Amino acid sequence: VDRRRGTMTMLAGTKQNQSFTWTLITKPATDDGFDLNLPDKELQEKAQTFAIIHKQLFGWIFGNNPGSVSCLHEMGFFPMVENVYNSQSEIHSALDKQLDFFSKYSVFPSGYVYPRWAIGGYYRCIWGNLHDQIPHYILAFYYHILSTGDKAFLQQNIKSIQTVAQYMISLGIETKGLLTVPDTSGLADGGRHTSNWYDIIEFGNLDAYINMYACQALQALGEMFDFLGDHTQAAYYYQLHTKSKTAIQETFWNSTVGYFIDWIDVNGEPRTYFYTDVSLLAIIFNIATPQQTNSILSELDNHYQMLCTKFNFANCSENIFATPANMVPISRPGDIVSGTQQDLFPNYENGCSFFHSTGFEIAARALGGQVDKAYQVFENVMNIGFQTTYFWGADYKWDSKQLQSEPLNNALLILWGFTRGVFGVWPTLKNIQVVGAPASKLNGASYTFSYLGKDVTVQVKNGHTIIN
Repeated sequence: VDRRRGTMTMLAGTKQNQSFTWTLITKPATDDGFDLNLPDKELQEKAQTFAIIHKQLFGWIFGNNPGSVSCLHEMGFFPMVENVYNSQSEIHSALDKQLDFFSKYSVFPSGYVYPRWAIGGYYRCIWGNLHDQIPHYILAFYYHILSTGDKAFLQQNIKSIQTVAQYMISLGIETKGLLTVPDTSGLADGGRHTSNWYDIIEFGNLDAYINMYACQALQALGEMFDFLGDHTQAAYYYQLHTKSKTAIQETFWNSTVGYFIDWIDVNGEPRTYFYTDVSLLAIIFNIATPQQTNSILSELDNHYQMLCTKFNFANCSENIFATPANMVPISRPGDIVSGTQQDLFPNYENGCSFFHSTGFEIAARALGGQVDKAYQVFENVMNIGFQTTYFWGADYKWDSKQLQSEPLNNALLILWGFTRGVFGVWPTLKNIQVVGAPASKLNGASYTFSYLGKDVTVQVKNGHTIIN
C-alpha cells in the first residue's frame, strides 16, 4: 500500500505500490519476550503464538501493522503492548527510537501533535480535527518508562511532553476540568469534523473518549514528574487530575442508562450509543465509582443479551466473542460521516468488534470484581476468536462472521488486559499494586514482565498473587 499520498483520497481502481526489504532473522519461536505459564497449556500456547505473530514491528516503527501508517492517535497503545513483554524483548529499543522520533518531529510549538505518520511524513486525517493523539502522546512516554525505567530518556523528552501537556490543559481542563475539542461540533450533520480514533463517527466538542484519556494523562504526568524529582510540578498535575475526574463524573455519567455518555455536541445534546471503550476506560483509569462500575458491567451484560436476542444467536459468547465498538446502534445517520456507508449495524465503527476493546473489557471486569468472568472472556476470545481468525483484521463483523480490513497490532491489548486484570497486577511509577484476588483458574500460573528495566515475575499460589 502506497501511504505517500498523505491526505489525498485514493480512487477505486487505482494501483497502490510500496517497495521495502524484509530482513529475516532466524531464532527460536519461543524467544518472543512473552513469558507466560498457565495451567491450561493449550490456552498458553495460543497466547504465546498471539504474542509472536501480532508483534508487528517494521524495523523500529510500530504502525497498525508493517505495511500501514503509524497512528499517533493510538500512540499510547504501543507501549501498553510493550508492557506485556519481558526485558529481553526487542520491543523496548524499538519504541525508544520511535518515541524519540515522534518527540523531535511530530510536536508543533503550540503543543499540538500530528495524528498520523506515513512513509511520506506526518499528516492530518481527512475525517476531522483528531485530538486523542494529545493525551496518547503523554501516555506513550508514561507506559514506555514503566517498562524501561529509563530516567535519562524521560528527562531528554520531558520538554516536548510538557509542551503537549500545556496544550491539552489549555483546551478547557484548567478552567472547567474538561477538554473541549476545537473545530469539532459533534453535530449530526454528516460532516468531516470527527475528533478521535472512531474517525467516521461524529464524536466532537465534549468528547468523553478523549476526556477519559486526558484524565489518565494528567495522573501519568504527576507520576512522571515525581519520578524525576520535581514534586511541585507533580502536585500541579495531580490537582488537575482530581478536577478532571470530578468533571467527567458530573458531565458524562448518565444514571438513566447506567453508563457514560459518548459525547455532547455544541448544542448541549448528548449521544448515548454505549461506545464501550468510553465506559471501560472509566473503570480502568479509576474514574468510575464502584457503583458506576457495577452499573456499567451489568449494562454490558444486558446489551450483549439484547444483541443476541435481536440477531437470534442461541450461543451469545460464541457469536460475539469480542467486544463490539458500541452496543447501541447509531440512530441518527448524520452521526456518521456522509459517504462512509456504515449506517447498517453492525458495520465497521458502528457495532463491529475491534479486538483491543476486548482487552479493555477483560481488565475492567477484573477491576470491577469479576475476575473469573474476565478469565472467561479471555478464554472465549482466544479459544473461539483467535482459533478461527487469528485476529487477522481490523474488526470482526459478528453478524456475518467476517473479518474486515487490515490486521491491527493493538489486538495485543487482549494480552495486556489479561495479564494486568486477571493476575491483578497494576504497575505505576511508584510501585506495583496488587488489586483483588487472581482468577481461580490461575492457581500455579506465572508471568514475567519488564518493570522499570528489570524483570518481575508474578506467581499465583493458593489463591494469592506473589511478586518476585
